[in-house]
Amino acid sequence: MSLSLDIKYFIPLFLILTISSLFSTSVEEIKSLNSSVEKEIKVDLRSPAFVDGVLSTSEGGVITGPNLRIQARHIVYTRKVTKEGLVFQVTAKGDVALEWGEYFFIGESLEYNFLTQTGLIYQARSAVEPWYFGGRAIELCADGSYIIYDGFVTTSENYHTDWQVTAAKARLREKHLFDAKNIQFQFVHLPVLCLPSFKANLNAIFDNPLRFNVTWRGGQNTRLEMQYELFSWAGFKNFLRLDYRIKRGLGGGFYTLYHSENNQENLEMVNYIARDSSVDQPSQRTRYRFQGAYTRLFDKEGVSLHTTWDKLSDIDMATDYMDKNLDMETAGKTQLQVKFQQSDSWKANFFARIRANTFQTIKQELPSLEISIRPFSLGSTGIISENFWRLSYLDFQYAKHSHHVYNFNSTRAQFYHRLYRSYRTGPFTTTPEVGTSAIYYGSNPHAHNHWVALGMFSVETNTQLRRHYSGFKHVIKPYVKYKYYTRPGIKPNEHYIFDIHDGWYQLNMLTWGVDHSFYYARQGKGLDRWMQWQLFAHTFINTPTIRRATPKIYSRLTWNLLPTLRHTFTAGWDMQRHQWDHFNFRNEWTINRQAALSLEWRHRGSFAWRKADQLNFILDSFHSEKKLKDSQLSDRRDTLLIHLFYRWHPNWAIEFESRHGWNRRHEPNYSEYEIDILATVQKAWHIKLSYQRKEYDKKDNRIALYFNLGLSRPSHTPCPTAVPLLNL
Repeated sequence: MSLSLDIKYFIPLFLILTISSLFSTSVEEIKSLNSSVEKEIKVDLRSPAFVDGVLSTSEGGVITGPNLRIQARHIVYTRKVTKEGLVFQVTAKGDVALEWGEYFFIGESLEYNFLTQTGLIYQARSAVEPWYFGGRAIELCADGSYIIYDGFVTTSENYHTDWQVTAAKARLREKHLFDAKNIQFQFVHLPVLCLPSFKANLNAIFDNPLRFNVTWRGGQNTRLEMQYELFSWAGFKNFLRLDYRIKRGLGGGFYTLYHSENNQENLEMVNYIARDSSVDQPSQRTRYRFQGAYTRLFDKEGVSLHTTWDKLSDIDMATDYMDKNLDMETAGKTQLQVKFQQSDSWKANFFARIRANTFQTIKQELPSLEISIRPFSLGSTGIISENFWRLSYLDFQYAKHSHHVYNFNSTRAQFYHRLYRSYRTGPFTTTPEVGTSAIYYGSNPHAHNHWVALGMFSVETNTQLRRHYSGFKHVIKPYVKYKYYTRPGIKPNEHYIFDIHDGWYQLNMLTWGVDHSFYYARQGKGLDRWMQWQLFAHTFINTPTIRRATPKIYSRLTWNLLPTLRHTFTAGWDMQRHQWDHFNFRNEWTINRQAALSLEWRHRGSFAWRKADQLNFILDSFHSEKKLKDSQLSDRRDTLLIHLFYRWHPNWAIEFESRHGWNRRHEPNYSEYEIDILATVQKAWHIKLSYQRKEYDKKDNRIALYFNLGLSRPSHTPCPTAVPLLNL
């Protein structure tokens, strides 16, 4: 009985409290509105009418608020409390213009709720440079994103677009992140490509998200290519690539990019496979390329990691995969490098390299570890000490098609040390230097001695002479340097040579020369070097393999004749034969904003050796001139390089590049060139029509059409233009 009475009296009490709560909530909402939202909303209507909490006009008006501005011809502004609760909204029609956040919309009608900060704008359009987008309706979400219904996106500025990407439903989030469903790519209102879903960053337009290439004729026959950006989100980009050679087969793969926001992690990766064949191996049916590069920086640990890889099915795959110009591509390296530097006093470098492709000749490092100590001064003497240690296991592998050669391997330990100090004696600066290098090979079948150790000594003296003229400054720097290496314990042909760092031998050489620099004053911009001319020679002392003590004289000249015109001339004169040993004469000229030209003539004589380091003369000191002349290090040739660019219209240009070679000892003369017509249509569509004639296959002349969508990424940092302005 008591329980029934409790429930009987409790129900009315509950109803009273609920109604009071609702009433108090409405009052608090109104107070909150008056104190926050209402005070920030400003209504400016022309000839308004006010009826029961509704302010309206048909003669135009403007409503503004935080990150909000509404303008329209017909506006109905409502702020009142009804039975359903508080109503605070606006509806607008006719010439609607809406500024909301970072976007500006135009449309036919608008509905917006100030309380929920959401709304709908119908038949709307907006832009995110360089994109234009719109749809049947755009929903404004409270989190700052947008939902587009029956929408489109394009870079075409015309109301009736030449091309567009349509979607049944799409969402645009912060940082221009865009995801959509039921995608259709249209060109001239014709569907070209359909996708069920799509995610991207609208800034991906700067990455050329869509490309079509068509190549006719040539030794590889007609080829169709397409590359499409499937995904761009949170630093990741993924491109789909498809290509088809009509007489050879189909290929496809993915090109993946990742770039972290803190710039500490980067990934670039290619995974491609083709049901294809190469020109040299027509029976081959499966070809592939798996290539990539990954970099990671660990700030707190003082560690950085960098790795690259490139696995190919055959030696021609690198060129076939790129196949864009006259250049021949080669396989990349597969290696790993980890750098450690947790202190300013030392650093370590861990390095590993393997041979991923049997057609490559590679020095494998399995692995190598190098430790170096920061140079330090020996007490108060001013003498600087440098040291480093390197420990490796090396395995030299020749390409599988190489004949009469044998692979070799060995452990290798090296210690390097040097001491140096600079002295000032009047106008002269003298720097003596002493050092040593010791290398131990764990395996050496050519000799009982496993050590290659030698001492090094050098001394350099130079001075500077200055003379000032009206607006000019002339600096002359004469110098002389003597360098001496002792004879190592064993000769270079008595131990393994993995690379240039194993090639040590006795050297007794004097280098002397003079460096001229001419400067001129620019108003308010300091001094610019107008010309630099270096003249120098090397004199060899007691070196039987070099007949003449001073065999060659060298010269290097760089002349910036105009801010947009540069001449560069490097040459060597053979004193024994009284002829040019080599010369490179290069001219670079930016004629104006529409035209640029580069012209270069390269000459190499029979006695100008093809060395990796032209200033390293250990090879000359050990081998006779006749032996070097009969080797592949001697390659006489002349080459003429021409590169021209001309833009005759803001959207039309032509580019010409050619290479001509002659005077080769064992090979015929050659000429190869490429002519490109470049066009930009509707701001973002880029077309390139190319004709290419290649050296290595005269039947491989081709006509290619490259068609891609993209824009040049705008630069937000001013950069002074270098001399010359040529950047073709």
